[in-house]
Amino acid sequence: MTDNNPLKKENKKCKTKSENICQDIDRAKKSRKFKMNDDNQLRKNHQDILSDSATNPFINKSNSRCALRNVRYGRVTSKFLLDQRMSNKVLGYHALVFEELDKSSSFFKQSFQLWRRRFKEKCVQKLDPSCEEVIQAVHIVYPSQFQIYFAKNLDCTPHYTITNENDLKAFIQLAQERKHLTIHEYLPNKNYNDPSNFLVIFNFYNQQEEQAAKFFLNLKNFIESTSFVKCCSQNLNTICPTRKIKSESRGFMEVDGSKWTRPYPFLSDFTDNKKLCKPGISGKLSQPIKSLSAGIAHRLGQLMMCMYNDFMPVYHDVRRRYECASILYNDLVADSTFVDDELSENPFVFEGVTVIQTCLNDCLDIHVDTLNDHNTEGYNITSVVCIWTHDTKKEGLPLRTGVVAYSRQSCASWMNRLRRAENTMQEGISAYRKLKWVKKSLFIKY
Repeated sequence: MTDNNPLKKENKKCKTKSENICQDIDRAKKSRKFKMNDDNQLRKNHQDILSDSATNPFINKSNSRCALRNVRYGRVTSKFLLDQRMSNKVLGYHALVFEELDKSSSFFKQSFQLWRRRFKEKCVQKLDPSCEEVIQAVHIVYPSQFQIYFAKNLDCTPHYTITNENDLKAFIQLAQERKHLTIHEYLPNKNYNDPSNFLVIFNFYNQQEEQAAKFFLNLKNFIESTSFVKCCSQNLNTICPTRKIKSESRGFMEVDGSKWTRPYPFLSDFTDNKKLCKPGISGKLSQPIKSLSAGIAHRLGQLMMCMYNDFMPVYHDVRRRYECASILYNDLVADSTFVDDELSENPFVFEGVTVIQTCLNDCLDIHVDTLNDHNTEGYNITSVVCIWTHDTKKEGLPLRTGVVAYSRQSCASWMNRLRRAENTMQEGISAYRKLKWVKKSLFIKY
C-alpha cells in the first residue's frame, strides 16, 4: 500500500538531505586533513631545502634555485623565493642600498656639501632632500651567500642597509614617487659584469665568463680552504658592543700623524714647508686575520683588474704600488707563515683593508667613505667580498663576514707631494747645470 502522507515524505527528504550534508562535511574534513598533511610535508621539504642551502655557504645556486621554484609554503607561493632574492628565508628582506649621485651636475658640489653638513649634524636620512637635485639612481643589492661586488665613487655615494620588510617596501615606494629616479635591483641568482655600470656583482661561478670565472673560483676556494669565517669569529674584536658589530682595519691613514715617516729626507728642501712626510700604516688586524685578508684582497684585486682593465685603467700607477700597496702587503703578511704564490704574477694594489662581521639585524648606518681616493682616475673603485654563514654561538642566526679593499686619499696626496718635490729638485739641478755651463762658457771666452 502506498503511503501518500505528505508530511512523512517531507521528513524523509530532510533526512536524506541531512545525511548528504553530513557526508559532505566528512569528506571535507578528510580532504582538509590530507591537505594539511600535504602542507606540513611541503613545509618540511621547504625547511630541508633552506637548511641545506644555509649550512653549506658554497652550495651550487642553480640546483637550489630549481628546487625552490617548486616549493610552496602552505597555500601561498613565496614571491621572494620565486625571484630568488635570497636562498635563506630569514634574509629575504635584507638589502644593501646605494644612492648614486650625478657628479656632472652643476648642483652636485653645493648639494653634497649640504648633505655632509646634515650628516655631521646627524639629521641626514635616506633619499635626503639635500641631494634631491643630483640623485640619479638607487641601487638595491640583495645578498647571496657568497657575493663579490665592485662599486664606484663611494666617497660621494650614500650607502646603507635595510633589514626590515616594511622598511624596504616603504623605501621602494618612496623612491618610485620620485619620477626622475631609476631603481636598479640586483638579484642573487644573476651576475652583473658590465664594467661601465655603477656596480659589478658576482654571485656565482659561471664558466661562460672565462677569465673572470677563474679569479672568482680562485677567491672562493681560498676563503673556503683557509676557514676564514671561523678565524674571524674567533679573533675579531668587538668595536661596538651595543650593535654587536666586529670590525678591524689596516691601511694608510692620513688622520694619524704620529705614524708618518720621512723616507726621502733629502727632498724636504724642495717642498714649501721643508717637510716631506709620508702617511704611515695604522689600524689593528690580529693574526691570522691579517695574512688571510692580504690573500683575499690580492685575489679581489686580480678579479677587479680583469673586469675593468679593458674598459678603463684601474690602480694603474706602478710607482704608487711600490710606495704604498706593496708596503701594506708586507705589513699584513709580516710575522706569519703565509706565502702567496700568485703575488709574482699579479701585484697587490690596495692601500687599505677592512674586515667586518655583523649579525642579521645589524644595520649599516647611512654614510660615505670619505677617506677613499676621489681625485685619481681609476682609483675610485671599492672591492668587497661578503660571505653569509650561520653563527653557531647564537642559535644559528645568519652571520655576515666581509672584506673591503680600497684606495686612500692620503696615498694620492703623498704621491703628488713626492712628485712635486722630485720635479722641483730636477728643475733645480737643470738650472744649476745650465748656470755652470754658462759660467764655464764665459770663462773660456774671456
